[in-house]
Amino acid sequence: MRLRFVASILVTLSTTALAQAAPFDGKWTGTMLGKGGWEQGVEVVIAQAVGTWRFTPRGTQGRNSPCLGKEFPIAVTSQSDVALEFAVKGASVLAGCIDQAAILKAPSASVLEGMLEDGRSLRLSRQ
Repeated sequence: MRLRFVASILVTLSTTALAQAAPFDGKWTGTMLGKGGWEQGVEVVIAQAVGTWRFTPRGTQGRNSPCLGKEFPIAVTSQSDVALEFAVKGASVLAGCIDQAAILKAPSASVLEGMLEDGRSLRLSRQ
């Protein structure tokens, strides 16, 4: 009986620690600098160590892009209380779409700022 009690406490503590280890879970929206030099809308959803990336329409720019509106998988590669790194695997869904790593810092609980591995800027706000 005592062993079950201790085991249930350990499971509860490890579940709580796991939930606290993912401070960036949720929906984020923002902009990144597109390859043509214009701002591109982005929506990112993170759940633990995985998520999705989707380009969102902003005016008429990029509206003919086959990558616009599609959800691409992301894998979180590193996160702390103040930083997040993930890889977008767009080419796994559609050849020629974004395949980049992102490195972001959190100046506040509701903002992520940084860049993609090719140097383009990325800014996201928690929704």
